[in-house]
Amino acid sequence: MEGIGDLFPGWFTDIHDYHFVDRLDSDPGREWEKAVVGFLNTCGGELLVGISDLRGTLRGMGRKELEAQREILRRWISRSLVPCPPGCCFSYCYPSYQKEGNELYLMKVAVREGPFLPYALKEEEGEAAYLRQERWTKRASVADFRAIVSSFPRDPFDSGKTDVLFDPGDFQRLFSFFQEQNGFPLGEETLEGVSFFDEARCLRRGALLFRDGCRSPETLVSCRRWKGVDPALSVLIRREERRGDLLGQFEFLRGFIEENSCIGLEKMDDGNREIRSYPVQAALEAAGNAILQRDYRIEGAAIELDIYDDRLVLASPGFPLGCSGTFREEDLLSYAARTRNPLIAHILSLCPLSEKDRLPFANTIECYKDAGCGKRPSWNVIDGSFSLVLPDLLYAGPGFLSLRRPLSFVPLPGKRKHDRAILSYCYEGSRKAVEIAKAIGLSRSAYFYNRILAPLARHGYLVYIGDGYLTNRDFVKEG
Repeated sequence: MEGIGDLFPGWFTDIHDYHFVDRLDSDPGREWEKAVVGFLNTCGGELLVGISDLRGTLRGMGRKELEAQREILRRWISRSLVPCPPGCCFSYCYPSYQKEGNELYLMKVAVREGPFLPYALKEEEGEAAYLRQERWTKRASVADFRAIVSSFPRDPFDSGKTDVLFDPGDFQRLFSFFQEQNGFPLGEETLEGVSFFDEARCLRRGALLFRDGCRSPETLVSCRRWKGVDPALSVLIRREERRGDLLGQFEFLRGFIEENSCIGLEKMDDGNREIRSYPVQAALEAAGNAILQRDYRIEGAAIELDIYDDRLVLASPGFPLGCSGTFREEDLLSYAARTRNPLIAHILSLCPLSEKDRLPFANTIECYKDAGCGKRPSWNVIDGSFSLVLPDLLYAGPGFLSLRRPLSFVPLPGKRKHDRAILSYCYEGSRKAVEIAKAIGLSRSAYFYNRILAPLARHGYLVYIGDGYLTNRDFVKEG
């Protein structure tokens, strides 16, 4: 077996777009990067890694090299594309063949057209977009950009028209939920006022997601409980998935969080104060925002809730409107969400599960304002999903990041009052410089880098890994 035609008969006669590359890290012109961007911006295609030329000559790889190539691609996707495409745009398979008694593999990546057009590649001179045309890649011109933008759907998903007539009997959960929350019945005129249905009483697309018995794939929610704090080492102990109407999905998320939470008591001067793993208002706000901000155009995606021993991570498919690719805590303090689902937003505010006159994360910020170091919420965008991380306020196990961890080490000369706190903070996990500075109450100044952080790294007490610092346990011992 020498060529791709032997492994996939009829490959060159099939009508589909593809790009061959020997190895991702040895392509001089990085043409494969431009090809993938072109697939995302056009009609999709396939990237095959392990093929050396246009004739399809096989240059397979072993398992370890295969894993390394996939990791290169995964990191490139998260760091080099603007905006970051959702994970459902990529599907992988690993065809194998025998050569001289050894099993070799190819990596075949099917790339789908992305939902957030146009996509651009980060390059030294700036960002550049690419398109595919007759199996070749070309740089997008101004006219190409206009064509892409003009073809991109502007109407919100939930405002689309359907031919399904409104029947109050199909929305018993919505009517009863509204009554419970507000104390008076929900009138049809209220629903008509928020365009729940049109003049002909035909439902909008978003209204179908509130109908009793809804099993639309766009409503999929997946919840998992893990034993451990490290995603790579944790053991899955519980998993539940369901489709259903949006109010039912909200209750499903809230119930799963409550069932996997603990309640503790803190002694106060005037009695005991109840503390929950995850504050009730923060959990409600997280579930409501996940449903409200989800991009329902993305097929095959799901709202994903992962609860570890020390935190919960709630990811909702879709790039947040009005934001760049990364979030800092200070950004969320003033972030006013531009909802992509105005009808769903209206219904949730009527129930009420969201508050129009408050910031989308106001309750979360308020609930955690007095939390100590290592107990602050965080936000990020990974694989096109907006992820909210809520720390468990009652967790104090092996992964708890404390500034008071008992450590033994040979101190550096001079009066260095921050060393022990920094080494304690970085003992269990890598921490960015900005996080370290904030934890010890300093700003990211030249003094902090040169006088506080650099000596610890220079003498081997801290090791720089990726984009953060980790305490070197060869030099620092616990106890």
